[in-house]
Amino acid sequence: MTPDIVTTIGQEAMRTALMLALPLVGAALLAAIITGVIQTVTQVHETTISFVPKLLAVFAVFLLTLPWMLDVMTVFTTRIFTEIPNYIK
Repeated sequence: MTPDIVTTIGQEAMRTALMLALPLVGAALLAAIITGVIQTVTQVHETTISFVPKLLAVFAVFLLTLPWMLDVMTVFTTRIFTEIPNYIK
């Protein structure tokens, strides 16, 4: 296995991980911004108030994107395993 192949596999793995994490991080960011604006307007600054909406938003987005995430992970893993004979050469 050459260093180029290892680098390519690493890049694909990082790209896949970022692609899978982006919807969850985006939902947490959006929930944090909305909660922050509401807390600023109402002047209620309680840490637990900001935690619960983020948790619910991430959980909801996770449930909505789970089939897509599983598909992306399955395609990536299948491609890696099917190309093992090519990597050994």
